[in-house]
Amino acid sequence: MRPFLLLIIISLLSSFAFAQKVEQRPLITVSGQAEMNVTPDRAVLSLRVVTLDKDINKSKDLNDDRVKKTLALAKKFDIKPENIQTSYISIDEDYSDSTTTRPAVFQGYRVTKRISITLTDLKRLEDLLSEIIKAGVNRVDGLSFETSQLRRYKDQARAMAMRAAKEKATAMAGEIGQDIGKAFSIDEEVEQRDYTSNNFSVNGRGSMPGDYSDSGGTIAIGQIKVTARVTVSFELK
Repeated sequence: MRPFLLLIIISLLSSFAFAQKVEQRPLITVSGQAEMNVTPDRAVLSLRVVTLDKDINKSKDLNDDRVKKTLALAKKFDIKPENIQTSYISIDEDYSDSTTTRPAVFQGYRVTKRISITLTDLKRLEDLLSEIIKAGVNRVDGLSFETSQLRRYKDQARAMAMRAAKEKATAMAGEIGQDIGKAFSIDEEVEQRDYTSNNFSVNGRGSMPGDYSDSGGTIAIGQIKVTARVTVSFELK
């Protein structure tokens, strides 16, 4: 038998023996989960300015004017330039519903621009909403509350989840008179972005959700749930 063939066979046998040894290792696998409620420190507004006119230039000029007024609010509310931006622009022909009007009637040119604003002074949120409506914003696609300390809270929640997993494994092993050893593997379940969100419109057909309490406010900020989940395999002794 050639030397290199003998080497390959020995290597394969060694790998097989190692795999059997790993598979036979007694393990206990558990999951641990933790959840934290934290107070948000910023709000993200997704806005739209929509205008309609049969003269495309008039529709665009009206839209531009409303957007300029909205962007000008940044200085009044101490919003940093990087926290306010336009992200989408479209111009479309608009027609009446053909199911009610036949043939469909041309309504005009619909100009749409999206604006994103991040506000860090949440006490001024309701004032900002009032001002952007006055400026001509006629769609609020979303309002989400976030925390700028998400990484720190995630780390804390993950540590809590690990402790929960260890405690669960210890308790389960103790029920059968055994104990746990070192962790053999650790997997973390990736969570989606943590935030709270509301969607509403200001076009006369919707209403803004919130807490209509004696405090006089109409928007309840509430708290954000930051969660972490891990799966850990411990050696079973």
